[in-house]
Amino acid sequence: MSTLAEPLGGAADGGIVADHSRAADAPNRLAEQALARNKRESLDLAVKARWIALVIIAILLPFMNPQLEIVYYEVLLCGFALIGWAQRRIVRGT
Repeated sequence: MSTLAEPLGGAADGGIVADHSRAADAPNRLAEQALARNKRESLDLAVKARWIALVIIAILLPFMNPQLEIVYYEVLLCGFALIGWAQRRIVRGT
């Protein structure tokens, strides 16, 4: 029998081993929380960068092709921005 698998003193309620496993889970929880926060921050940064790129394209597009047909592309750009907004909202859970 392994001494790690059994509580010290033979206690049936888990004894010191249960306390040790709870203490060992604390760093794991902190790491998981840090990774989740990092994921949210990364997504926010990616969405903001996409929005900036979309705005730049939306502003430059009429100058590069001054015709009425570009309205279709402007609407597509708005759709892409809405997809990014939805992504961000779903990840935040609000």
